[in-house]
Amino acid sequence: MARITVEDCLRKVGSRFELVVLAAGRAKLLLGGAKSGVETDNSLSLALYQQAEQILVEDVACLPLWFGKNYILVNSHIKGYNLSPQGAVMLNSVSIEHD
Repeated sequence: MARITVEDCLRKVGSRFELVVLAAGRAKLLLGGAKSGVETDNSLSLALYQQAEQILVEDVACLPLWFGKNYILVNSHIKGYNLSPQGAVMLNSVSIEHD
């Protein structure tokens, strides 16, 4: 997929202000139901997100999750990862166990 930068757009449009005006107009058209003109492959997007999620689950030592409470996903190789009652990470007893 091509990545278009602001600088690329400025080569076609005279100023950043004009670019913002054009973008706002296009956003209004899209919100009104206009077709985007970009084909999307939802199954490919889902597969890529699932791959990224799997990499995180397998390779990240811990993954903090914020839901108004302190939930933390910790890799099974990490032992002794705890939070204080205030939610601070207590790293003094953390260790890594390999299979």
